[in-house]
Amino acid sequence: MKVERCEATAWWSSTTAMTLPEKLVCGYIVLIPLLWAVGLNLPVAFVVIFGMFLFRVRSHFAWLHALPWFVVGVMQITSVVANWDDSMQPWWMIGKHLLASYVSGWFLLGAAIGLGASGLVRPARLIDAIGRLTLWTALLAVPTICVAYSLPQHYLYVLTPVGRLLPASLPSRATSFGMFFYNWDHIAGIHLPRIALFYPWPTALGFAGVCTIFVLWKCPNYRSRILGILCGLGMVCFSLSRTALVAVAVSLLVRWALTWPARVRVATAFGVASVLCGLWLCAGSPAQAMAALEQELEQTRPGASQARDEVYKASWAGVYEAPLLGHGWPGYSVENNDTVYGEDNVMVVGSHSTISGLLYKGGAITFGALILALMSLGVSLLRRCSFALAKDGCAVVVAIMLTATNEGLESLVFPTLFIFLWLGTVLVEPDRLECYCAHYT
Repeated sequence: MKVERCEATAWWSSTTAMTLPEKLVCGYIVLIPLLWAVGLNLPVAFVVIFGMFLFRVRSHFAWLHALPWFVVGVMQITSVVANWDDSMQPWWMIGKHLLASYVSGWFLLGAAIGLGASGLVRPARLIDAIGRLTLWTALLAVPTICVAYSLPQHYLYVLTPVGRLLPASLPSRATSFGMFFYNWDHIAGIHLPRIALFYPWPTALGFAGVCTIFVLWKCPNYRSRILGILCGLGMVCFSLSRTALVAVAVSLLVRWALTWPARVRVATAFGVASVLCGLWLCAGSPAQAMAALEQELEQTRPGASQARDEVYKASWAGVYEAPLLGHGWPGYSVENNDTVYGEDNVMVVGSHSTISGLLYKGGAITFGALILALMSLGVSLLRRCSFALAKDGCAVVVAIMLTATNEGLESLVFPTLFIFLWLGTVLVEPDRLECYCAHYT
């Protein structure tokens, strides 16, 4: 029966010719290095991913999985409109807010998951394109590190040709229309270069590396699989991201735990929870234990951690001022000691955390919609946990949740669109997923 279903859905394999949607989506992923250098990465991403979903996807299944993320975007728009009405901003600022990542990022995320779940792009083609992008990232990281040790500059950032045509007042000009290669930073008392490359900042590179490990976990070609996993680990190491290091360790443990029998998983979860409670009691209280852990981590990058603390403190203060609808958009700036994008690194209130940041910008209505979207995604994956791909997808969701504690998820969507496209392919109907797993395992 499995063979018949695989033959009936031969389009799911990589042996047949590429369709137009596959050419556009996979072509975009493979050409990201070139688009990044020119400054067309963001515009092409919106045209290809969101445009393809809007005009080509007719699957109710795909729209069902995209809808929860669209609801998050709609709730954020509600917050923007409500706060704009109470502010003195001109009417055209509405358009600026709607195009910003804290609004458009949620719609792009939903479109990516929906496009992947539509079946228009076969997993084999998508994984091959992601593997090529990962290889290019790792290959370019090596000369970038050599340049970092050769040049006296504290950072290397180049504005793209398209970026030079945009006004300097545009917030996304530096992050989305520039080439940020590296910047030097103090990590655990050691002065080291942190790589960014096709991603706006090093933490995004580390997050992409963590997810890439699980995306290429079931690559059919053994050499490509090993090379891809090594490149993903290299991306984590090159980024020097503490969040990425924690995420890769925890996600691997979760992926391993999902292979255990159900009773063992439940018993292990209970045991881990008991141990954590015991450690907390020994520390005096959960709050004291978390504070001690955070203090140890902050000592590795004291300057950046101090700036983050100021951002978080101001964000939570803003949450208490407008708990339901939030403030609509990010707040004032807090300077950091780092220098990136050709100027002082500035952190804005409502950033660097999906929890406090989203509560600040969108309030409880937007944060509640995000919780429902994550629960919908998690339940869909857990229902398919008998398949290896769904287990990999669960590990990626864990990495997303861990990274979102220190970064805004909506800002990570654009540079890591291929991750959410892949998650969409994991959500396809069980019979097609079974056929795909049988073909690759």
